[in-house]
Amino acid sequence: MRIGILTFSHSDNYGAMLQAYGLKSYICSLNNQTFIIPYAPPYLVGRHWLIPYIPQADKWKQVKSAYKSTIYNLSTIIDFHRQRKRMKAFRNKYLTNNAKSIKRAKTLKHLKIDYLIVGSDQIWNPDITLGLRKEFFGVFSPKISCKVIAYAASIGNDVLPESYREEIKKLLENVDIISMRERSSISYISSLTSKQITDVMDPIFLLSVDQWKLIESIPCQYPYILVYVTESNQELNNFIQELSKEKNLPIIQIKRNKAVSLSPSFKWNACTGPSDFLGYIHYAQYVVTNSFHATAFSILFHKQFLIFNHSSRNARLKDLLFNCNLENRIFDKSLATTQIDNPIDWNQTEQKKEKAIRYSKEFLQRSLAINEEI
Repeated sequence: MRIGILTFSHSDNYGAMLQAYGLKSYICSLNNQTFIIPYAPPYLVGRHWLIPYIPQADKWKQVKSAYKSTIYNLSTIIDFHRQRKRMKAFRNKYLTNNAKSIKRAKTLKHLKIDYLIVGSDQIWNPDITLGLRKEFFGVFSPKISCKVIAYAASIGNDVLPESYREEIKKLLENVDIISMRERSSISYISSLTSKQITDVMDPIFLLSVDQWKLIESIPCQYPYILVYVTESNQELNNFIQELSKEKNLPIIQIKRNKAVSLSPSFKWNACTGPSDFLGYIHYAQYVVTNSFHATAFSILFHKQFLIFNHSSRNARLKDLLFNCNLENRIFDKSLATTQIDNPIDWNQTEQKKEKAIRYSKEFLQRSLAINEEI
């Protein structure tokens, strides 16, 4: 049988690309006729262009945002092209095998597949996809004959605005089997459909540490404190600088754009690819972040890490920490820098995590009608 995976594989984002690799690799181990559909619509990939294209209802805001990003991209033009090159190289080698990208959703109706897996990532978050996109629910015109499975899908929040309720309710009718990444959003999706909703782990947990080591790039120097943030946070900035002085360790920031820059005194790498991202986390002495996937890989690699709350995306972080018995890794300013050194009972964490991973693998095997020893 042929299995196609439709996700954010063409987004130049570490988490998006690595979760796609994790899902593809695991399902390929069950069925070798599995491939990632090279879907690259402008509304998703345009934000990574030299002159960004990010459609918005407010056209003046769209132009203003594109102008600021273009100026910044031009000011860092060498790093910009280096990072784009590394992202493309990873995608071609590990995700799409140099397959020609598909720009328009209507082209997807020509797919010859038996199963369509939509997910993981925030495929049902209208803020990311600029409205709910039918293709991420397996809705094509004319309808293609295949079973549609949502694996670790995310809406980005606990609920969607009321204006989307009827639309997503209708779209969910086309999805045969549904699983979500965030437990907090399951009650909302359950209110829209009579189908059972399953809680599963992010695809990066479907692979072992040894499997991830095969594709990582080892940093040139270490030890160091690694910081990766998806939004600026002054409290995090202050904490990192105190930790650096106390531990006498340099700070490396994986920096992707001007909006999430911290202190100019930090060493930073703006041309990191997914393999470099893995290596930086694996070899870090400490990891400080508000990113879901940086947190996930910190857990996989057994790092001493600390999480700072995100202004709008905390549900998935809290669910992940709960699944791994690590709720105490959320920053508590009353504990100062000592909190990051608090010992972690990795045996207990592994027991709880492995139970959730096994359940996730069994879900995929049942959904794909595959009997396999795990």
